[in-house]
Amino acid sequence: PAPSVSPGANVNVSTTVEDAVANTLRVVVTGGGANVPGANVSVVGGAVNQNQTTSSCGQVFFGGVPVNTYTITVSASGYQDAVESISIAGTTVISVALTPI
Repeated sequence: PAPSVSPGANVNVSTTVEDAVANTLRVVVTGGGANVPGANVSVVGGAVNQNQTTSSCGQVFFGGVPVNTYTITVSASGYQDAVESISIAGTTVISVALTPI
């Protein structure tokens, strides 16, 4: 059950800006002009070390990423790996174009 608070009582609530802001990252991966499904995308920086595989439309979505600078590494069979450094604050969308081998 929810806690009971008497009318007129003082209630202290604390939060940080990072908790209040939904920082998100969307990565769109293309190669040779087409989306690349099944590419591995890793996001590393600070306490974050996350990996995801792109969907059939060549995209991945990372939610709840703290404000920071990250190294994004993208790899896929038949393509050279791509590495980028980005800063995330709020909603960030990046496109990564892979080069065929």
